[in-house]
Amino acid sequence: MVDLTSAGKAGILFGYCPQQDALDELLTGWEHLQYYCSLRGIPRQYIPEVAADLVRRLHLESHVDKPVATYSGGTRRKLSTALALVGKPDILLLDEPSSGMDPCSKRYLWQTITQEVRDGCAAVLTSHSMEECEALCTRLAIMVDGSFRCLGPPQHIKNRRHCALICSDKSSEEKMIAGSRQSLEEK
Repeated sequence: MVDLTSAGKAGILFGYCPQQDALDELLTGWEHLQYYCSLRGIPRQYIPEVAADLVRRLHLESHVDKPVATYSGGTRRKLSTALALVGKPDILLLDEPSSGMDPCSKRYLWQTITQEVRDGCAAVLTSHSMEECEALCTRLAIMVDGSFRCLGPPQHIKNRRHCALICSDKSSEEKMIAGSRQSLEEK
């Protein structure tokens, strides 16, 4: 277990992608990446290379020179994830990382996160998307009103709860979630 208060002293680096993007509307993607690279202590001569790698991996090439104010919600999420990945963190905390992304962008994001995990990074993800959880998680916890109701591999959770959450629109998703919540509370 990691004691978060002493993690920095132990040399453990965290990457954090908040649900609400913490981006400066006036800066470009490049400027954000350069700033975060500097904060992470990446030597100045390597910053362009590190930033370019993240831009390539998250498919930000056509946006990176524009002010963040012009970005779509999905592009903001990609930049926020790129910032969380600066410096190769040991632990990655991701809150709804693919929210607002088109399906193709989600796949690239998921590939990037999966590669980070393969390279030894631990990832903690919060999501309302079962599809995202299945793509990224080896263990899944379902919470209802702040309490864990289920814990285990995604397939185990689906088998135990006899469900697969696949919705085509927001209102269907909300109805399914409400029904699932009621079912969990009854058990």
